[in-house]
Amino acid sequence: MNERERIMQLVKDGVISSQEAIVLLENLANKADNGTEEKQSAAEEAKSAEQESADAAQEEADAQASDDLRNAHETLADLQQQLQEKQRQIRATEEQITVLDTLEDLEDLPAEKAEERSKLQASLITLKEDVDRLSDQVQAAKQVVDDLQAKTWQNAKKEFEDTDWAGDFSQTFSDFGKRMGSLGTQVGQAVRDAVTSVTDNVDWKDVKIKVPGVVSASFDHEFLFEHIDAPAVEMRIANGDIRIKPSINDNVSIRGQFKIYGHYDEPTPLAALTARSQIDVSNEHIVFSVPNKRIRADLDVYLPKRLYDHTSVKILNGNLAVDGFNGQDFYAKLTNGTGSFANVTLQLLNVEDINGTVNYDSGKVDELLAQTMNGTLTAKAPFKSAELSTVNGTIRVTAETNDLHKLVANSTSGTIKVSVPASLGLTGEAQSKVGAVRSRLSGLTSEPVRGTVGQRLTLDRTTDSGDVAELQLTAGAGAIMLKDND
Repeated sequence: MNERERIMQLVKDGVISSQEAIVLLENLANKADNGTEEKQSAAEEAKSAEQESADAAQEEADAQASDDLRNAHETLADLQQQLQEKQRQIRATEEQITVLDTLEDLEDLPAEKAEERSKLQASLITLKEDVDRLSDQVQAAKQVVDDLQAKTWQNAKKEFEDTDWAGDFSQTFSDFGKRMGSLGTQVGQAVRDAVTSVTDNVDWKDVKIKVPGVVSASFDHEFLFEHIDAPAVEMRIANGDIRIKPSINDNVSIRGQFKIYGHYDEPTPLAALTARSQIDVSNEHIVFSVPNKRIRADLDVYLPKRLYDHTSVKILNGNLAVDGFNGQDFYAKLTNGTGSFANVTLQLLNVEDINGTVNYDSGKVDELLAQTMNGTLTAKAPFKSAELSTVNGTIRVTAETNDLHKLVANSTSGTIKVSVPASLGLTGEAQSKVGAVRSRLSGLTSEPVRGTVGQRLTLDRTTDSGDVAELQLTAGAGAIMLKDND
């Protein structure tokens, strides 16, 4: 018999009244309710403790994952920085090798420069091996970052799915309108403030937007050197034109239009130019050298009027024009460009040109040496002796005076045209191995003799002036044309 039944039996037996029984039953019910609440409270506390423990473990795991991801990003950034530095060193080394290669094209490379190039080439191989190794490490580091990132997103997705969105949605949504209204106001104000700040503080004329591609800089600059009395001139450039003219005073002025292709670390284009050039002007010599192929230099060189002992100009890709120059020995070596000489007075003019023409238009030269390949060679001004040769080109010589003493001309595949004064005596021979020899010279004692495939003409002419010039003319697969000046 339970307590409720015992209370009811006591009422029946008259031991307690009905009112007392009601009080006892209420007390019994309150006791039962308190027991149930205590059990529920204990269960909830246990569940809460378990959830807190799980949350703490998850937070620790998330923190560890975040640390791992941050460390992976730092490792990747460090490897990428090392890779970029190695790539920069490769570019710098390749540029130095290119400069030395250009110097070899412009002139004979000294032994120490050749040794330096060998060391640079060996260093380049090592740098490329380092780049390959670092590239593999960068790829591995990227994979680690991707894996950790994927793991982080997976944990975030699980946490998202485990959240009781149904229970929190109503309250969240009720606050959404208020929060978005406030956020919109703040964002709008921030944007307006930012735009106003940029407009007020940026000088838009100074803003330069870098477009992806080859970076280049173009600028003009004059190098001025006062009161220079140097006897020697040496100029070397990889790309560009050189125009040499007389100065109006005793100053040396080199006015250039420069263009730099590609990246440079110097703060200004002029600093980048001077870092890649050799400029040395004194009373001993005038040296201006830009052997870097990434720089184009178009130069107007104004030199004081004087007699220069030695002059050397070398251009890898460009033209040379000399006007009003007085000197002893002038050497020019050109590739892919034209050499023009006017109003020059020289003891020796020596010109080599590949893929270009050479023109000696006016002046006076004692000895003329000129070689061309794939270009025309023209000499219209007086000279005493000349040795001219061309491959795949035409030789044109016009001797205006009897100063000519000797002319040797050879053309592998091209025509030789020579015009001399009628008062000049001649000796020598003109021979074409395949083509014809055509003569309009007066007073010759012989006619062209035809061989199996070519012709030969013996030159023998005597004049009243007593001046005699020796001509030795040889053409391979071209004609030889001779005549008196009109």
